Amino acid sequence: TNDINAVCHRDTVNKNRAIWKPEPKCEPEPCPNNNHPLIAIKTDRINAYVVLFDKRRNLPIWSMCVLDKINDMMTTAGKRTKGYTHHPCRELKDSQASRNAYNGSGYDHGHLTPSEILSYSRDASFSSNLRINLAPQNAITNQVPWRMIEAHIRCHNHKYPPSLVVTGVCPKARGRTKLVGGVAVPSCFWKMICYNRNGRTHVVGFISDNSKLTRKDRAEFIKIFTPVSQGEIIAHLSSDPFYFAARNPFLFGYRDAVKGRPSGLTVNGAQCASAMSLDKKEADIWHTDLMMDQKKRDNKPPKQKKQKKSKRQADEENREVRGCTPAEARGMAALFGLSSLSIFDDANYDIIEGDDEGDDESSDEGGDNISQAGKCGKRIIGYYPSWGTGKITSQHAQRLTHIIFAFFEVEANGNILLGSADRTHSSNVEEDTRIARQRLDRLKRLQDAFPNIKYMFAVGGWENSQYFSSIAASPEKRVRFIASALKLLDEHQMDGIDIDWEYPVTGGANEGVPQDKQNYVILMRELRQALDRHRPGCLLSFASAAGQWTLDPGFDLPGLLKYADFVNIMTYDFFGAWESKWGAYTGPPAPL
Repeated sequence: TNDINAVCHRDTVNKNRAIWKPEPKCEPEPCPNNNHPLIAIKTDRINAYVVLFDKRRNLPIWSMCVLDKINDMMTTAGKRTKGYTHHPCRELKDSQASRNAYNGSGYDHGHLTPSEILSYSRDASFSSNLRINLAPQNAITNQVPWRMIEAHIRCHNHKYPPSLVVTGVCPKARGRTKLVGGVAVPSCFWKMICYNRNGRTHVVGFISDNSKLTRKDRAEFIKIFTPVSQGEIIAHLSSDPFYFAARNPFLFGYRDAVKGRPSGLTVNGAQCASAMSLDKKEADIWHTDLMMDQKKRDNKPPKQKKQKKSKRQADEENREVRGCTPAEARGMAALFGLSSLSIFDDANYDIIEGDDEGDDESSDEGGDNISQAGKCGKRIIGYYPSWGTGKITSQHAQRLTHIIFAFFEVEANGNILLGSADRTHSSNVEEDTRIARQRLDRLKRLQDAFPNIKYMFAVGGWENSQYFSSIAASPEKRVRFIASALKLLDEHQMDGIDIDWEYPVTGGANEGVPQDKQNYVILMRELRQALDRHRPGCLLSFASAAGQWTLDPGFDLPGLLKYADFVNIMTYDFFGAWESKWGAYTGPPAPL
């Protein structure tokens, strides 16, 4: 707080230290003390966005931001961050949704102003997670079609002069997220973008019904892509004048939204507020952009010979666009944690949900992109294989703290690459590699959706440990092994490496040698040192046998554990068909 009577004194104990008397206090700025406060969120000397909040419902009414060249910047620190938090001002202390308000509801914390358009700094991105900017939204709608509209708006921001974007909820409710401690579920969400084109102001809007849809409801998603006018949106909000009529965001929030922005904005709040009708040409262009990728896809499209472009294809490439072009779509989809900008791409839903019939939406917080597993204070680690067809979904991710992609392939010279987990017995190494890449790409989309999980890759495995003995014994090969591991770590933005040598000395699918035991420690020590120099904080783990008959001869556990952050014990395969030549004896696969 400011105190004109504050005086700076030299500390009597430490003469190199100065202190203020009275001691300054750091207190949050106050919020307007009424039922519908307008709250500006300031970061990096500008207002990131402005929110009109409804204290009676504990929900935002609308949230507006300016999209200009600042918002077009993307920084590593500006990636979506984990966790939701309350706005600190005292006036809102008892008016924001509780931490558990969404638990078991099947609804997302739907961002009105999304973090992806605030990626210019960590503070701006994190500010989108304030509870005054969140409302319950159907998980599938939030994370697929609604996010696609936001991606196209981000593309518009990249190509054109500044615009105003406002997102809000409807006053009518579909019940509450829970009977006790929940919040009202808005009947719909809406979004508008206002921009100036050739001296004329345009407002293009979208409305999304907030009923619980599933991945099968593609026709409903298509409706969301149909542009509507500002007048049509107002009609949906007419039951409560505070939801728009008395608080039009373009008039009521414009001054705060542009605060700190460079002067000379080509978009004007008053002109946006008066643009009630929808220009047919603008609506058609937006609709064409949004529908660009909305066609059913084959899993593996057939290769086609290069042909001369038809007039229609040439016209398509030269047409006006407002959102993403085909060339921009892939990169923008990745930014928003999507496989593509197509609602017919099943990979977009695989991250959010498992099989339609197998989902239990009440088992977690819908599709919220925050892993809940860390709350237990333990590591919960899952291996995600590079082969097969098993899906990894948000419901898996919310129960894990670490995900390990297994496996990367090791070559005889120590080089590590994405390939086949079992090259020796593979009938089609090229197909193995394609599947591994496809599954790794899916994991990358999960990384964007769940940034608080630790992602690692494993090297080795039962059929891929044949070169570990020679690599660990050779200084030259160890250098190559470590260098390629560091390169893959950066290339795939992983948090660590898991070594799965099966097995030193005793061997597995391949025989070991007595020197393996000590050489394994040398390899782990050099890998640990390289990781610490390259990127402090990187994780190093190893997969360990569980049986004493393998551990004692091959694993110097005290030596290995000096350099590992943790160890994954393979407590399985204690019994199996190999126990007799007839395969007749059975037993528990793990100790009981």
